Amino acid sequence: MYGRVRILQLGNLIYLIFNITGSFSQSTAQIIIFRFLGGFGGSGPLVRWTFYIMSIINGLVGIFSVFFLRETYELYLLKLKA
Repeated sequence: MYGRVRILQLGNLIYLIFNITGSFSQSTAQIIIFRFLGGFGGSGPLVRWTFYIMSIINGLVGIFSVFFLRETYELYLLKLKA
């Protein structure tokens, strides 16, 4: 059993990875593919500089969430206390 935080952080990581790869895209097809794959973790932008900006912000939020995001799923919290 696991809580919501791990899922949120995994989605954040997937979004970050495909946003970074999208920023290095050399063709429209690559941008579309990486945007599609980034959609599994969040929503992806279409303009290259937007990839950079969103990746930086997303990375900062991900780092921040590792330290300050707390688990709220009650069943998981009860399991930890047991």
